[in-house]
Amino acid sequence: MTTPPPFSGSDLRDRMANERTLLAWVRTSIAFMAFGMAIAKFSLFLVIAGLEHSRALELLPSPWLSRATGAAFITAGAGIAGLGLRRTLRYLSIIDPHDRPPGSHPLVLVAMGTVALAGVLVLEIMSDQL
Repeated sequence: MTTPPPFSGSDLRDRMANERTLLAWVRTSIAFMAFGMAIAKFSLFLVIAGLEHSRALELLPSPWLSRATGAAFITAGAGIAGLGLRRTLRYLSIIDPHDRPPGSHPLVLVAMGTVALAGVLVLEIMSDQL
């Protein structure tokens, strides 16, 4: 069994840049998810505002439309996190073919946690009853 060579300065910088890039993907994913939640809850705001003017309630679109649009943005956020993880792991295998420590497990946990959060949010939105 051969010992993998130690990190050189450039390898370590490349690896840390790759991890920062994943965090940028995750931030973008969370922004999409937050925007999706805002869109999904916007119909509730319209209903509350429409209570003052009962005639306005008739003109409002179905609350299902904003929930479906919000769920689509949240799902897109999950896709962004998954895509970012896939690219990060692919570049990690190029940067560090010896798979030296630290491992990629925390990266996978962060990205998959974001995807799991998206799933919970979509379930919450679609179960709302207005």
